[in-house]
Amino acid sequence: MKLLVPWCALLLAARSGLADTTLFTNAQPIVVTDPSSPSAATPYPSTIAVSGLESHAVVKVTVTLHGLSHTYPDDLDILLVGPHGEQVMLMSAGASGNPDSYLTLTFDDASPSVLPDTTGLSDGTFRPHNYGAPTDVLLSPAPPPPYATNLSVLYGTDPNGTWLLYVMDDSPEDLGAIDGGWSLDLETELRPASAALESGAYQTLPGATVEEHGDRVPNGSRVVPFSATLTFDLSADPPSLTALIPNAVLEGGDPFALTVRSLSWARLMDGTYQFTGDYLRDLFPSGTQYAFDWRFSRSTNGTVVWNGITDWEGGHIWYVTISNLTLVPRARLSISRVGTASVQISWATNFNDHVLEYATSLPAARWNTVTNAAATTGKGVSVTVDAGAAQRFYRLRKP
Repeated sequence: MKLLVPWCALLLAARSGLADTTLFTNAQPIVVTDPSSPSAATPYPSTIAVSGLESHAVVKVTVTLHGLSHTYPDDLDILLVGPHGEQVMLMSAGASGNPDSYLTLTFDDASPSVLPDTTGLSDGTFRPHNYGAPTDVLLSPAPPPPYATNLSVLYGTDPNGTWLLYVMDDSPEDLGAIDGGWSLDLETELRPASAALESGAYQTLPGATVEEHGDRVPNGSRVVPFSATLTFDLSADPPSLTALIPNAVLEGGDPFALTVRSLSWARLMDGTYQFTGDYLRDLFPSGTQYAFDWRFSRSTNGTVVWNGITDWEGGHIWYVTISNLTLVPRARLSISRVGTASVQISWATNFNDHVLEYATSLPAARWNTVTNAAATTGKGVSVTVDAGAAQRFYRLRKP
């Protein structure tokens, strides 16, 4: 083991175009003594405090371990946790029992390689990978699973705050250390806040497509037609997303109907909404390793822009990229009783240029405009009408 050095933090910054690249380093050694199974390293966690990047959002993250040595690296679980709770398993159960000595390992989503499963480690750049999923659970105070294996879950987040690195040995008898500590390379951009997303139903435009990649996808990748209806409920606790996809894709197979529901959410510093969860949980309630990380930002014209990734977090490559898909709101009326003689009809504010009309039968020979005054609040537009004995049908129409 190398000589232990005092803790220090190093900050370097370089400006390139519209992005800032900033390197933060904690050089304090991380020591794995393994007196029991499992056992936490010292310190647990190792931390890096990031500041000075106000109004910036993360657009890329790489993590480097300096001087990794271990007598049985298959025992190591190394988890990165962002300042707002995002968690990425950098490596787990890799390299089998081949000892390694004073290696420099960098983790980057853009790398074409993952850490080997059965052969020895070497210096290099690798994508994060979790050979131990889904059974790995790190010791407290590390957060519980599920753990992502793509650093892109951090994209769009506020970089300021404390970043955490949890290192654990999950089996007895072996020793190791990260003698030179670790570093965090952040690429960030100054971003104005986007408009707030509104609850309601949205749908993709005709002709939308996504890109599917993987070792089981014909020719390694393909562009496939894609349609979806998404419903956001931002008044729920927590806010939720439900996506009805009639032509979902999986591992290069034929399209199939799928309902996808979010498990967690976040409002990123630029106003973007992030929803994550298990892609196939509606089909397999016990859980799978197919995960999604979808981001939504609202345009000034009322449409929503959808970006994100759906991927397999196990032992082979499969992922779907969603790039700048436009979602348009669907008109939807809600009705609720107000007292004993009135009802309230409501709709989303992005339809405030529409007219509420009614008819007394369907199909309607004539639609009449509702002339009652409309009230606009943060939750939408509403009109209160008398609940008379005659039946009425209501619709929204854009003049």
